[in-house]
Amino acid sequence: MTILATQKLTPLLVSCLKEWQITSLTDVQERATEAEVPLGSSAIVCAPTSSGKTLIGELALANALSNGLDALYLVSHKALAEQKFSDFTDRFSTRAWVPAVTVGISTGDHEEGDVNCRLLISTYEKALGLILSGRLKVTNTAIIADELQILGEAGRGASVETLCALLRQRQPRQFVGLTATVENPEDLAAWMNCQSVRSNKRDVELIQTIHYNGKQYTVLFGQEDGETTVDKFGQSDLHGVIRTLLHQDLGPVLVFTETRREALDLATAYSAQCQRATDGLVISRQLELFSEPTESSQQLRSHAERRVTFHTADLTPDERSVIESGFVNASFDVCFATSTLAAGVNFPFRTVVIAKLTYGYPQTLTNHIGMLARRVRWGTPVEAIDVLRIATRKSVPGFGRQRVMTLIANGLKTVMDVISAKKEQLVKLLGGEQRADALVAALSDSFDGASANFEGMHLQLGREIGVEEKVAKCNQALGVEYDEAIYDLLKEELNWAVDKLDDGKRQNVPDIQLVLGDTALLIECRTVTKKPPLIAKEEAFAVLQKASDFDQKMNRVTLGKPEFDEHSQKKAAASPSITLVRHDVFMEGLMRVLTGRLTPCDFVNWLAEPGVTDLSRLPGTPTYCEPEPPEPST
Repeated sequence: MTILATQKLTPLLVSCLKEWQITSLTDVQERATEAEVPLGSSAIVCAPTSSGKTLIGELALANALSNGLDALYLVSHKALAEQKFSDFTDRFSTRAWVPAVTVGISTGDHEEGDVNCRLLISTYEKALGLILSGRLKVTNTAIIADELQILGEAGRGASVETLCALLRQRQPRQFVGLTATVENPEDLAAWMNCQSVRSNKRDVELIQTIHYNGKQYTVLFGQEDGETTVDKFGQSDLHGVIRTLLHQDLGPVLVFTETRREALDLATAYSAQCQRATDGLVISRQLELFSEPTESSQQLRSHAERRVTFHTADLTPDERSVIESGFVNASFDVCFATSTLAAGVNFPFRTVVIAKLTYGYPQTLTNHIGMLARRVRWGTPVEAIDVLRIATRKSVPGFGRQRVMTLIANGLKTVMDVISAKKEQLVKLLGGEQRADALVAALSDSFDGASANFEGMHLQLGREIGVEEKVAKCNQALGVEYDEAIYDLLKEELNWAVDKLDDGKRQNVPDIQLVLGDTALLIECRTVTKKPPLIAKEEAFAVLQKASDFDQKMNRVTLGKPEFDEHSQKKAAASPSITLVRHDVFMEGLMRVLTGRLTPCDFVNWLAEPGVTDLSRLPGTPTYCEPEPPEPST
């Protein structure tokens, strides 16, 4: 929709859009305009990243300021506050607004302007403090809450929820919450006494690729299936990937690193291969003017000359401002950055590269990348990976990707689909009775032997600390007996409180509650004896229904034995509300706790992180290693 085609924008807002060089509206912007959000209506606006939610908030700001209201713009991170302060200072300092609009920022690190200015940019936590202290009044204010999905974060969500509760009580003139795709925007809107505006359309395509073993898997974000091709890059090193991306006009490139040191080292190594450029020299001179003469600043200037930079928390505000201005003006080809640059800051990078995944990234992200990597390796949709993986391991003759795709085309996607199919159908599709029999036998008899790799060591350690019998029972028990065995072993650790919720008296509740400090886990134990021994999605996600009337702050966990099917893992990787943990992985973590290799707090925090638990992310010393000696007392 062009801005001239809508009748629900005032002449002032239309002139603002023209001044901001906006000629058309995205899907979510059209929906918000129809709901009159730019004209003062309160709403929760939910849409994918890069769909244009910020413009809705900016139009609401312009409308409020033009009608004599004050405005508060809430952001999730200090870096985003700095960017908005710079943007809004420029945007609302034109002749149409001066001197009526004063812009201020309050983040704790940066206080500029009066707290009672017309437009204040603040982080959520700082705004909460200002309101509680009485320094900030909001009754005659339009409030834009950006990145509101952090309401669900374990660490910061409580403060954001408290702030929202205060705003409900004090009833500002308008409240607009901008959030990325979440599961319950309607519930959030009802709680904030406003309407919801929702769009699932991604106006800017986001393409994800995984490169593995000479293959490239490409999928549009939000879609189930993609395309597997020969790897077009032909480069295994990071520098080669960056050069190829720039050659294909897919720059600027943002490379996420795990540490500040890694960002600096990678920038130094890549910069050494580049030549100086005219615009880079301009940025370098600006940095020389605004930065202190430190080793880091000297490297920053040297890299900038070659259109290379790094972005970490070590940058001074002036250096950050110059570097971020260079992003906007396309003065850099590549930036190596830590996650400080990932929190809702809008810069025009065409490609983002994640070079490696370990502890520095959320578990749901590593789950998602891992899922894509398996799809690259096996070359099939996610539901069929189990079938191909088991058949390959069991050496089913003449069975590969092409025959898997034939099964999928005829509605046989999962292991259970194949086992339940009529034999005549399988024989026809697979081109022979012997192959069909071999596949069914392989799927029926398959199991993942990973548990056996841990059981011996866990039993040995259990013998040393006097819980061998309880460990053995956990490994052997099924059904209700498994719940009881896990409960009994958890009680061996005295630092947490563990309760048996499903005690025969309560109906339709999770099996176990584990509480340590402010973290509570609701654990549902699931076992399966059928062949193949894979826990399906309905069983894996049953804890969500059983815990529906428990506090939403309590973490939902499904403990599965022996393991979950690929479809369940895929759904969990995309869900912010459930953790799936395999029995042998859970036992490894618990035995680390009981033998002093891992703190109870670290174990609980590991289980509380949504997604599919990753053993590589489990802290502490593995059970097959000697525990680290305690630090000597002083």
